[in-house]
Amino acid sequence: MTRTSRLAFAVAVHMVLLALFSSALLADTPAKIAVRSGSVVLKVNDYNQARSRIMSLARARKAVLHEEKSEANFSGERHGYIILELDAAQLGPMMEDVRGVGKLYSELVQTADQTSNFEKLGTQISLLEQNEDELKGFMRSPRRMRGSDILFVQYRLYESRVQAANAAQERANTARRAQRALINIALFEPEPRKSFDWGNWHAVASYRAKGSFLYVIQKTVTGFYYILYFAPFWIPALLIVFFGGRKLYRLVRQRVTAWLIRRRTANQEAV
Repeated sequence: MTRTSRLAFAVAVHMVLLALFSSALLADTPAKIAVRSGSVVLKVNDYNQARSRIMSLARARKAVLHEEKSEANFSGERHGYIILELDAAQLGPMMEDVRGVGKLYSELVQTADQTSNFEKLGTQISLLEQNEDELKGFMRSPRRMRGSDILFVQYRLYESRVQAANAAQERANTARRAQRALINIALFEPEPRKSFDWGNWHAVASYRAKGSFLYVIQKTVTGFYYILYFAPFWIPALLIVFFGGRKLYRLVRQRVTAWLIRRRTANQEAV
C-alpha cells in the first residue's frame, strides 16, 4: 500500500469514527432543552383572599412555594409577589387558573432554548474523558519520567476530572430546569377610598416630623463638629484677616488723607 493510500485510509477511518461519535451524542441528546418561566400581574380587591386562592391552585397543580414577599404602606395598600415552582407542562394551565383571581394587568411567558448549551456540555464531557484516558495511558507508558513530570500529569488528570464533574453537574442541572418552570405572580390592592382618617394622618405626620427633626439635629451637630475640628485652621486665618485688614485700612486712610492735604495745599498756592 502506497503512502497516499495509507493517508486516504486513515482519513476515511477518522471520518467514520467522527460520524459514529456525533451520532452517539445526538442519540443521547433530547430533541430540545427549553427552560420556561412566566409572570402575571394582577389587581385584587383583597390581598389575603387572593393569596389563599392562589395557594389552593398551587396545591392542585402540585406546585411548591419558591419565594414570597408582601408589603403594606401607611394607607393600608398591600402589594407583593409569589413565585411558584411546578412541572413545565403545568405552566400554561396554572397561568390560566391564575388569571381568574383578579384583574389582569400584564402577562409574560418566556422560553429559553438551552439545547446548544446542553450539547456543548456533552461534547466537553466526552473530550475530557478522552483526555483522561490519554493521561492514564501516558502514566502507564514504560518510559521513565521524573518526579516533577509525574506530579504535573497527576495534576492535569485531577483538573480533567474536576472539569468533567462540573460539566456533568451543569448538564444535569440544565436537564432538571427544563423539566420545571417558575411562575411569578405579582398582586396589588387598589388604592383605598379617600377619607378622613385621623389615626393614619397622625401617624404619617408624626413619622415625617420626627424624621425632619432628627435630620436637622444631625446636620447641626455635624456643623459644630466641623467648626471645632477645623478651629486650628480657621481661627488663625480669621485673626490674620481681621488685624491685617485693620492695619491695611489705617494705611490706606493715612495715604488718602496725605494726598488730600497735598492737593488742597497745591490749590491754595495756585490761587
